[in-house]
Amino acid sequence: FIHKNFPAAYKKFHEKEHEYFMYIKRRLNDQDLNLIKDSQLEDLKLLKEPTRYYTCESLSQVIGLTDIDNQGLFGLEKFHNNTLAGSPTTYILEKDARSGQFYFQKEVSLEGTPGQKLITTIDSDLQFIAEQELESCMEQFESKEGQALIMDAQNGDILAMVNKPGFDINDTKDIDLEKTKNKIVTDVHELGSVIKIFLALAALDENVVQEEELIDCEGKKTTFVDHIKVNTWKAFGILSFKEVIHKSNNIGVVKVAKRLGPKLYDHYIKSGFGQKTGVDFQGEQSGFVNPPHNWSKQSLFSLSYGYEITSSILQLARAVAMISNGGYLIRPRIILSDKQPQKIGPIYSETSLNRIRQIIEKPGI
Repeated sequence: FIHKNFPAAYKKFHEKEHEYFMYIKRRLNDQDLNLIKDSQLEDLKLLKEPTRYYTCESLSQVIGLTDIDNQGLFGLEKFHNNTLAGSPTTYILEKDARSGQFYFQKEVSLEGTPGQKLITTIDSDLQFIAEQELESCMEQFESKEGQALIMDAQNGDILAMVNKPGFDINDTKDIDLEKTKNKIVTDVHELGSVIKIFLALAALDENVVQEEELIDCEGKKTTFVDHIKVNTWKAFGILSFKEVIHKSNNIGVVKVAKRLGPKLYDHYIKSGFGQKTGVDFQGEQSGFVNPPHNWSKQSLFSLSYGYEITSSILQLARAVAMISNGGYLIRPRIILSDKQPQKIGPIYSETSLNRIRQIIEKPGI
């Protein structure tokens, strides 16, 4: 019977012929189940085992997977495996050797602990909206991959976290390991022009520039500042500093960065770049900010418009949240708990934060 219907198990049986137990097959389908029942072989026993079924595919990289023994492989399943699994109880048994159905004595040798449930911070409605918006954005720009994150700026709760492309979390026969990564946490990139928000915050906090101060952007797309070539996306002439940020003009940004010098690095570090957020998720990267002792002549300029600095999306979200929540770096969390949010700060004065808010909350002209 086994040779005919379960040839892999038959081969394994001869390798384990001196053992007392082996699995013929696990996670049986209906056909397998009926086949074994109809065989009426006394030495074949059916065991019920718990298994996972996941209902939200867009959270596949976040929730993760378990193996056939329900041990976490990645994601929250792995990070919180001990909490979810608990620990087994060990018994000493004396039973009827003839029937195997009756126990004369049963004693607990080692008391186990039951697994605990975990409640995530994810809001299902926001998760759905974030997924739909991300798919629409990727289609518009013909992107091969994308990520979307929604985080509560006050307490660090992650309300939505989407990575595309995803995978069918309940069918992993042909799984692509690259698609299992939660790249919002595990991947870092050079930020580009979004870093200009934090360049502006640093400059305003150090009082080296005023919002309405006029900056000569030279009416060019390419110029030289201190004999270093600087390119920008569109030519502008005289702009206020507020407009320099609105219009993302590299030439104007570089001229303000010169006033900051190495202090720019200090402000990036203070804003949480180049360090892990402490989120409860494996594989988090710290990113990198090129320190002044490694700078070339180009480095200060590069850092002012988003190069020579790498960050994860989660780090960026935390830094932006800091501007919103009164200057606190909040530790992001994806599991609800009774503990108060962990935060550092305030690291900027309310005056400096109000000044940068007035710039970034208004659309460019």
